[in-house]
Amino acid sequence: MAEDLLSFDDQVSLWGKFAARKLIKSLTQMGIKDSGGLQKSIEYEINRAGGDVTVAIFKFLKYGRFVDMGTGRGIARGERGTDSFAIYRNKTGTLKAAVNRKPKPWYSRTMYREIKILSEKLLADMDEKTMETIKARIRRINSHSSNLTA
Repeated sequence: MAEDLLSFDDQVSLWGKFAARKLIKSLTQMGIKDSGGLQKSIEYEINRAGGDVTVAIFKFLKYGRFVDMGTGRGIARGERGTDSFAIYRNKTGTLKAAVNRKPKPWYSRTMYREIKILSEKLLADMDEKTMETIKARIRRINSHSSNLTA
């Protein structure tokens, strides 16, 4: 496979691109409706030091984590004292009734799955490279020992 020929750095970069696409797809699959701002905000960045990959960073709007965890107050900053505040909260700011907000793990499930896929792929490649190194050493040892017996 052509993917097997990719370097570690290239594999991580390619994985970042696919993982970002999967995050966007998971928003749609979970039925998370927003103005498109969250989808448009999803970015990934691969940081390198000394030419080697050191970290993969995924960025998106902060409220995406609240959606993922099913948390949040339901009221934008600055709305205290307005009609939208009064719908959910009393004068002291306590919730009037339970808010039916549930976690929609568009990020956490997707990223944990994608990280596992990347780690398994990289581990398999390392195993393969290790086996090739061992085979090459055994061949070298065998060629030296056959020269000695001849």
